[in-house]
Amino acid sequence: MKKNFAKLFLLFFILTTTLSGCILSGNNTTAKAVPFTLEVWGVFDSSEAYTDIIAAYKLARPHITVNYKKLRWEEYEKALIEGWAEDKGPDILLIQNTWVGKYQSKLAPMPNKISVPVLITSGTLKKTTQTVVRQVTPLSPNQIKTKFADVVWQDAVRDDQVWGLPLALDTLALFYNRALLDSAGVVEPPKTWPELLEATKKITRQDSDGNIVRSAIALGEGSNINRAADILSLLMMQNGATMLNNNNITFDQAATYDQNISPGLRALEFYTSFSSPSKEVYTWNNKMPEATNAFLQGKVAMMFGYAYQLPLLKAQGQNMNFAVAPMLHLSQDGSDAQPGQTINFANYWLMSVAKKTKHVNEAWDFILFATTNSYTDKDGQLVYQNENYLKSTGKPPALRALLNKYRQDPNLEPFVSQVLTAKSWYRGADPATMEQAFQKMADNVVSGKQKPDEAIRFAAQAIKQTYVNQAN
Repeated sequence: MKKNFAKLFLLFFILTTTLSGCILSGNNTTAKAVPFTLEVWGVFDSSEAYTDIIAAYKLARPHITVNYKKLRWEEYEKALIEGWAEDKGPDILLIQNTWVGKYQSKLAPMPNKISVPVLITSGTLKKTTQTVVRQVTPLSPNQIKTKFADVVWQDAVRDDQVWGLPLALDTLALFYNRALLDSAGVVEPPKTWPELLEATKKITRQDSDGNIVRSAIALGEGSNINRAADILSLLMMQNGATMLNNNNITFDQAATYDQNISPGLRALEFYTSFSSPSKEVYTWNNKMPEATNAFLQGKVAMMFGYAYQLPLLKAQGQNMNFAVAPMLHLSQDGSDAQPGQTINFANYWLMSVAKKTKHVNEAWDFILFATTNSYTDKDGQLVYQNENYLKSTGKPPALRALLNKYRQDPNLEPFVSQVLTAKSWYRGADPATMEQAFQKMADNVVSGKQKPDEAIRFAAQAIKQTYVNQAN
């Protein structure tokens, strides 16, 4: 009798303890908060950048462990493909804003409904824990526009679905060496492209053999300029080129408003003039070190770069007297080819969910938490979860709600002030082909292998092929 009673008590205990951790959700399903780990893969960012976000999420979801893994840039994409093939890939991956189309077939879009088991502890003297299925509100494509800069909607929303969200959003700006500008009598950094032409003539120095001993700006070549494709793309867009129209490459075509003008070609000719010995603004060639190294060595007075480069420049150029100014535009008022329109360039990463994950809901729950969640601190101030990430990486925010706050930071102000006007363009199923095509386009013009109109046409054809292959 005692044995039977013991068995009944044990069964009762198992049932009650199991059920006490579960309640029925709104759709009458039983919830279990089974512990598991979300694997997050990225590049460049250290694990410390995510420490606070992960710790805060652990408090909200005690049964979920988030593990961030940093991979080398050279191995990243190969590791992703191999990892998924062996069912050892990440649940969440970071992809560049131009990679959405490339990885779309391997991603899980944000669901229309997100249900996540949440452990709830209640009681004072005798605490009890229950698992509640919480409905997390997803973001619609239109809400992406409301919360983030417009470029995020342009890049992250495809087929009316959201494929990723950013923690930060970087923009292209002008880095300049004050000492070199001062020695050339250039009072302040140029604000427009015409002003850059005049500054270049004053700053550039050549020896008696025609060798460049002091360069004004890292511009003209493709192979030794960091993010040359970004700079050239921006120049084209600022000049009025339509990079893409209904998935057709059009940056090599004449302007819709004037068939006698080719904005893309004009931008290419302007860009490469800085590496042409026959031009007054000749200031750069393929013998120069990579642009960032040349800037650190004091061999070039100006270069274009992103906020993510600031920590490196400050660490390696401690004795440099350098600063950052906003990106150049066609007009003094900051506008470009179309009156009143200002165009800057965006470069950022999206947190996306792998299609192969077993935890789609929880993965998107973490992304929403990391990118958009906020709380009120002890001083009554509204704080966003991603702000520790922003401070750790030194990047500008992507959230509209944070832009005014971060404009107060003098180091970030040039970049932050450009976030709302930043643009991008879909580079096809193989973004690397686009970058190589743009580099080759510039190098072939400078070397004389191709005339500008031939070079831009060949580049357009090479990139267009990646769209054709994707369609097939």
